[in-house]
Amino acid sequence: MRSAGTAFALSADGILVTARHVFEGEQEGRLVVSDSQGAVYPVSELLASSVGDDLALFRIDATDLVPLPLRTDAQIGTAVLVISHPGSAYYTLTRGSIARFGHNSRLRGVPPARARRMRPAPTLEITAEFGHGSSGAPVMDAAGNVVGVALSTRMVPLSEEQKVPQMWIRTCAPAQRVLRLLKRTPRSS
Repeated sequence: MRSAGTAFALSADGILVTARHVFEGEQEGRLVVSDSQGAVYPVSELLASSVGDDLALFRIDATDLVPLPLRTDAQIGTAVLVISHPGSAYYTLTRGSIARFGHNSRLRGVPPARARRMRPAPTLEITAEFGHGSSGAPVMDAAGNVVGVALSTRMVPLSEEQKVPQMWIRTCAPAQRVLRLLKRTPRSS
């Protein structure tokens, strides 16, 4: 296995969401999804993606999935849970809260000239920990509603010279961006 990401179901008939960058550099037919029971499903189709939001919707050939509901009105201070796969620690649960709303000015895989013309996508930043392998993880409220999708982390150093972490910023795409992308997705089942 080259690398791992995290995804979750949006529909019972096999539509899932993850971070777009999980698909970068992967050859068609080489991405698979494994569930908590060990069943493996090949990714059959990339349905839609957004560079600015770093989100991708895709399909697997599965039925009877349990979709997670989306919540679009979460506010700063809302308690959140993240279930993700940092490193080889599959299905790790962390807790925190929504710390702030921001904008994604770092666009992965976009030439700088094009990135300057793009409007920064809204983001939410959380205090719940996640790491490499967690991209695409659901960020849920206490009722299990998805308020965001884990995207990236960046270190805030004590000083530019030391490169010692003072804290980590954990950036997520808000659920309303998933809904926006879902509305552009053709339903073919």
